[in-house]
Parts: sequence; C-alpha cells; structure tokens
Amino acid sequence: AQNRFEHLLKDKDSAFLGVRGLLKTALDNNDFERALEFSRQAEKQHPKAPWVIRCVYELEIKNRLWEDALRTNKKAGKFKAYPLDKLRLDRVAIFLQAHDKALRAGDDKGALKEVQKAYKLNPIFVPSVTRYCDLLLQMGKKRKCRSVVEGAWRAAPHPDLVNIWARLAPTPKG
Repeated sequence: AQNRFEHLLKDKDSAFLGVRGLLKTALDNNDFERALEFSRQAEKQHPKAPWVIRCVYELEIKNRLWEDALRTNKKAGKFKAYPLDKLRLDRVAIFLQAHDKALRAGDDKGALKEVQKAYKLNPIFVPSVTRYCDLLLQMGKKRKCRSVVEGAWRAAPHPDLVNIWARLAPTPKG
C-alpha cells in the first residue's frame, strides 16, 4: 500500500489521494512526525479544508510545535475548523506550555510574557493565575499578585488560590 500511495504522488491528479493514504498509514503507525509532513503536504493542496487544518493542528500539538500550533490555531478560526471557544482555550494551554518551556530554559522574561498572554485570555483559569502569581511573587510584585488572586477568587474560588493568598500574608516578626 505504501508503494502504491507513493506512486500516486507522481501524478498531479492523484497526488492528494497518495498524500491522504500516506498520512493515514503514518497515523496508523503512530509516526506523528511523518504524519505531520503528509498533513502539511495535504494543506498545500487544500489549504482551506477544515479537516486538513484540524489534522495539521492536532499533529503540531502532538509534536509539541507550539509556535506552529498557534499559527494554525488562527487559521483554524478563520476557516471554522473548530469552535472559537475551543481555540481560545487551546491558546491558553499553548501559552502555558511555552511558559513552562521558558522556565525550564531559565528564561524568566520569556516565561512571564507567555503566562501574561494566557492570563489575559482567561484571567480566572487557575493554572494561569498560579503560574502568573509565582512569577509576580519572585519579582516582589505582591500588590499585583493580590489583585490577580482577588479577581480570580471572586469569579471562581479554588483551593490553589488559597495557597497563593497564604504566600501573600505578612510573615510574623520575632
């Protein structure tokens, strides 16, 4: 089957069928890198097809290609490949992944930039709030952290916010 699909690639009229067959074969084999290559080839041939956009997007996420996934996220919104609410929540998750990656690399400024994007999109999502407050507290910005926690608490109380609040409390002297 692999050889037949590759043979289809040589003919302009049947190339898409070949790409689709090779994509399915790669997915069946859990070869997500190769599947992404084929999905991107399919995207070149049918750039507005929602199923192709969804496939590229999901494979970029599986391959942890966050910047590519953000670009495809925008395209998915434009061509209605997913509901806009889902894409917005996905962007929050992608920004948090980028935050975590920046932190692991020792890039506190980059981490702050990414978590601020996540927080701006969803200021009551507890993982965004806690990560943002962790950085704010490291920077000595207690007042800003307090404001962030209070806003999130009013909208959706959560036990993890109590932990942040406890870190804001003054330490007893003596």
